[in-house]
Amino acid sequence: MRIAAQPLITDDVVATERYIELAELTLQDPSLNLAAMGEEELDLFLVTPCPELCGCGEVAELAKALSGTVLPGYPTINVRLFHGGHDAGLRTIAEAMRQLHSGSASLCLVGSIHSRLCPWHLSETDGLGEHSSNDRRWGLIPGEAASFLLLTTRQTLPFTPAVDVWLHSITAAPRDDRAVGSVCVGRGLTDAAQGALAKAAPAPLPKRVFADYNGWPERAEELGFVLQRIVNKLAPGYDVLTPADRCGEIGCAFGPVFTALVWANAQRGYAAHQYQLLLTSEYGSSCQAAMVEVVTHSTNNSNQGIMFWD
Repeated sequence: MRIAAQPLITDDVVATERYIELAELTLQDPSLNLAAMGEEELDLFLVTPCPELCGCGEVAELAKALSGTVLPGYPTINVRLFHGGHDAGLRTIAEAMRQLHSGSASLCLVGSIHSRLCPWHLSETDGLGEHSSNDRRWGLIPGEAASFLLLTTRQTLPFTPAVDVWLHSITAAPRDDRAVGSVCVGRGLTDAAQGALAKAAPAPLPKRVFADYNGWPERAEELGFVLQRIVNKLAPGYDVLTPADRCGEIGCAFGPVFTALVWANAQRGYAAHQYQLLLTSEYGSSCQAAMVEVVTHSTNNSNQGIMFWD
């Protein structure tokens, strides 16, 4: 996973090139050791904001580049394209998990890439006055990220990783955009969160929440109401991590990036909470919530990260 991998992006950058660069940086990470899986067929679930990347460059070009140059070791790569906003990442993970659970796939690579730092995006949002600034404390904090998750079943895995992540439940709910007055009260995201927690029961209460608050005030309102409603289902002293404090707005990459951070934090021994709750929502689309568990093993495979369906 890479977040803000390159501090300077030139004005003439093409979105497809930037997305390929972010993908290559991520896929070169030694923790994503595809060769160790011993499979000849790979299902690539690729998540991007829309069919046209930042107004220039087709997603088909990106998929072709990844299949031909980044993942040349697999004779068969089945590419499936998904698009959307904040909710798209977790929606795609859920679909990949369903394919694994049904036996339609044995090894899935879910990749999400989104850049708000491309000049096309920056000029658009800046022209609308949406960016956070000295004069506008509440506003969008642009960022970029790529994350690729390796998903499989325990039966397929030829080895035991040191740290893996189990997906206990993932639920969706319609996003209710209605407000009380001018306040976003987060009904849809509450339903999704409560659903994920209920499905994972009787698992211990999660001690960490990842939420997609990106600097916009309505996102802060939504998250605040949700946390108040589910506080009795969270562990005492729970903490909340949001992109507004760290990487900025990363759109469709939120779900996979949150999942990658769960694994990376555990791998490095940073606050390795066993159970964690992931929350994302998108206007006019859906709210997604996932309950994940970090599992550690005594093994020499210290760099491999795998995600399983429970």
